[in-house]
Amino acid sequence: MAPVPPTVIAIKQDFLSAQTRLLSQPLSPSRGWRSANENHDDRLPEKIVDDALFRLNHQIQQHSRRVFAPQATRHVAEQIDQLYWNSAIAATNGAAGDDDEDARELEGLSVGADLCIYSLSWPQSE
Repeated sequence: MAPVPPTVIAIKQDFLSAQTRLLSQPLSPSRGWRSANENHDDRLPEKIVDDALFRLNHQIQQHSRRVFAPQATRHVAEQIDQLYWNSAIAATNGAAGDDDEDARELEGLSVGADLCIYSLSWPQSE
């Protein structure tokens, strides 16, 4: 049996999770900065730099746990998906005016809508 392809929301959630992992990585000064600091007259002591980095990285870790929780990432992925579908429906039906009837038309696809534009192309297994 062929594996079930991931849902659009799952793909978006995976992307968001990967990006938030990048934002959550600990910071450290580059070799170039450390070299320039060592050769400078007003250099910062290494212990002070390391202590400041430790505190900063701790704050980044705490922030990441609170802000980038899996539930929040899932919620953002669902919002992105909903915005995508709303814009696709609006493009299919035309922009709605202030009329309530036009606004109700945006809640569903119109009869005879070309659904091929909504299909996703999944990698074909050979």
